[in-house]
Amino acid sequence: MSRCKPLPEFINGFRVIEDLGTKIHSGKKRRFARFQCKVCFSEFICQAELIRRKGRVSCSHECANKYWLDNLKESSGFKIISVGELIKEKRKVVVECPHCLKHFQSSLQSLTSSKQCGCLDYGVGYPKRLMRIKKNMIERCYNPSNINYCRYGARGIKICEEWIAKTSDFFKWALANGYNENLSLDRINNNGNYEPNNCRWATRLEQMANTRSKKKEI
Repeated sequence: MSRCKPLPEFINGFRVIEDLGTKIHSGKKRRFARFQCKVCFSEFICQAELIRRKGRVSCSHECANKYWLDNLKESSGFKIISVGELIKEKRKVVVECPHCLKHFQSSLQSLTSSKQCGCLDYGVGYPKRLMRIKKNMIERCYNPSNINYCRYGARGIKICEEWIAKTSDFFKWALANGYNENLSLDRINNNGNYEPNNCRWATRLEQMANTRSKKKEI
């Protein structure tokens, strides 16, 4: 009978306390060992192949949840806003998306494999809402069939060359100048073009105060 190759001292950060050898489990040969948890440092027995799995952080779900709650204010870039109950061994949390700042519910375990709340376009990597804003801006200025063309393109309002030539330039400007999902794109000078020096992110009230009719009253 051939002997098993000795297990390394550490597997996925877990210390191997004792190699228990191969045993029959669910009709198949499995390699078992006694490990030390890298979070709570308690000892537990587990299959070596389960410890090797990506994403394994502790000896149990309860221990992993305690680790996240006690040590992290954020996970994978998500700011943890509030912590909920444990449902089916998964801790529910409300987190803030690092891209659109939207709050949404998730589980701590799923955050390890997530990068955003669903707001990003996977092919481009920018918020979907920003892409809609860019598309609508182009429609208003250059499509005579657009319902708002008379108030933009027909008045000679255009989009600066850098935002037209390179789509990512507009997205980068937006994210660097205060964009979030509660604000809309506003031209400071209503007779000016869409360009960095004449645009800002404003609330609905700020936009209403900046309309042409309001300026005439003043």
